[in-house]
Amino acid sequence: MKIKKWYREDLTKAIQNKRHILIQLEEGEYILGVPEKSKDDSLVKIRKSNNELVWVPVKDINNLSVVISFDNEVARAYGNCGHCGLTMDNTTQNDNYPEYCDDCVKLLGFDENT
Repeated sequence: MKIKKWYREDLTKAIQNKRHILIQLEEGEYILGVPEKSKDDSLVKIRKSNNELVWVPVKDINNLSVVISFDNEVARAYGNCGHCGLTMDNTTQNDNYPEYCDDCVKLLGFDENT
């Protein structure tokens, strides 16, 4: 089964911009994470916030939404992560990327070159 055209377009944009997606499966379960490129078009590869990698069969997807935060600038000004919105303190704020929490720095792959 092929993924619906508009889901494919949203998924492609989310991969390019490293944006969270929310997938609802046929049985009602939800999966939230950042999608990554996959060589297999029958599977969607998602990295969850705990850095766990899951593969979701396209045929099991009931709905796919891109999660967009409109408050990133406001969130950062109040000490929240610019990606996930987590309230940061000295234990969660990343030293190299102060506008992001440690988990999002890993999730977005910023620390791969450090």
